[in-house]
Amino acid sequence: MNQNQAPIPVEQPAMVASGNRSISIGLPACCDPLERRFPLTPESVNRLIEAGFEVKVQSGAANVIHYSDNQYQSRGATIVERDEALKCDVVIHLAPLSAVEVKKMRRGAMLLSMLQNGSQPRETITALTDNHITAIAIDLVQDEEGNHPFADTLAEIDGRAAMSVA
Repeated sequence: MNQNQAPIPVEQPAMVASGNRSISIGLPACCDPLERRFPLTPESVNRLIEAGFEVKVQSGAANVIHYSDNQYQSRGATIVERDEALKCDVVIHLAPLSAVEVKKMRRGAMLLSMLQNGSQPRETITALTDNHITAIAIDLVQDEEGNHPFADTLAEIDGRAAMSVA
């Protein structure tokens, strides 16, 4: 090495966080009396848990689709109060949340919801941005072929429910 050249720094390993923490998914109950769907069945919760996620379901949240807390618990979900479900890393809630509920979410969390583009109150949008929440309108998600997998699945559930009610 030439005396005029600075020494080349040697790469040093950096400290990294432990990989023991799993991503938590919260499923709060829908407060909209017209919403009769719930995003996940006990079987789908079990698949998420087997994939390494932690799933927290609000007590009584799936009563609208006739699943009990025990059915979710037996598949590995933790039954919690609403505020704890809202504090998860990912929150799945079909109807849009209010600004008050968004403020209860963990900073930097993700919200999967049917955001009803254009109809959100300014306070809710402000709460989402202030809290750095990534909000995804699941009804607008498209695959490569232009299908809407979430909206199509929810529409299918609606159709089956309509036949049952009829």
